[in-house]
Amino acid sequence: MRPEPNADVETHAVKVPPATGPGSGKEAWRALALRAIEANAGLSAAVKEQEAALRDAHAEVELLRRQIATRRPPGGREPMADDKVSRIENAIRTGESTRSIARGFKVSAMTVSRIGRRMRTRDALPA
Repeated sequence: MRPEPNADVETHAVKVPPATGPGSGKEAWRALALRAIEANAGLSAAVKEQEAALRDAHAEVELLRRQIATRRPPGGREPMADDKVSRIENAIRTGESTRSIARGFKVSAMTVSRIGRRMRTRDALPA
């Protein structure tokens, strides 16, 4: 794991000069502005480090997703044809019972149930 990108960020308390009276002159405000510029430079560097860390994390997640997508367990059955899955989904949408769909398509009731669950999950996700 990488260290936290903002682990070495320092915080500073800045005292704002009074609006009127002693210590409210142009030099006091100029000094405040210079301290703010220095603080912003440090924050900008921290933000850039965090952006780089996020880019790296996104790239790593994408790599893992591609690896998981190509991974197949040894053995097992071939995936069901997409057109058959679509026809089963249409039968589920019409309200036909799980068992009658399974008999009609010569699959198990559990397979029909899984297809229905995936369909409902997919339909519930925002596009």
